[in-house]
Amino acid sequence: AWVRRGSRHHPYDLHMTLVFIGMSDQMVCLETMASEIHLPSFAIRIDTIDYWRRPKVLLAGASQVPDSLSTLVTVLNEGARACDFTPETRPYRPHVTLSRRSMPVETLQIEPIDWHVDEFCLVWSRDGVGTPRYQTVARWKLAAETDDNAGSSQPLS
Repeated sequence: AWVRRGSRHHPYDLHMTLVFIGMSDQMVCLETMASEIHLPSFAIRIDTIDYWRRPKVLLAGASQVPDSLSTLVTVLNEGARACDFTPETRPYRPHVTLSRRSMPVETLQIEPIDWHVDEFCLVWSRDGVGTPRYQTVARWKLAAETDDNAGSSQPLS
C-alpha cells in the first residue's frame, strides 16, 4: 500500500544490512572473523515506514536500535577493519528496503513487527539475474537468549 511507483523488493530479498562489504578479496578473513563472534540473539521492533530522498528508497525501520544489534554491528565493523576493509562511516540505521526508485511518503508509525534474530549472514548481491537477487553465502548462529523470547526467527545480513 505504501509503494507508489518504483521497484518492489522480492519477498526473498528482504533483509537488514549490518555491514556493507561490497566486493572484497578478503572474504576468507571476513568469514573467519564472523565465525568467531559469540553474541546473544535479540529482538528488534520494526515500527516505521520511511523514505530516504537521496537514494529514493522506501523502507521499514526501527525507531529504536537494540543494544545487542549495535554491539553486533560494531563487532562486525571492527572485524572488517582487521581484514583491511574500510566499513561505512555513516551512523548505522537499521532498515529493510521495501522499494527502490519510489515516490516520497511521510514517515509513518505502523503496527510493530517484533523480529527475533538468532543468526546473521554473509549475502551476495547478484545483479542482473532476476529474483531473488540476493544469495546467502554463509550463516552464523547467535547464542540463544536466556529469557526464552518467543517469535519467528529471521536472518540478518
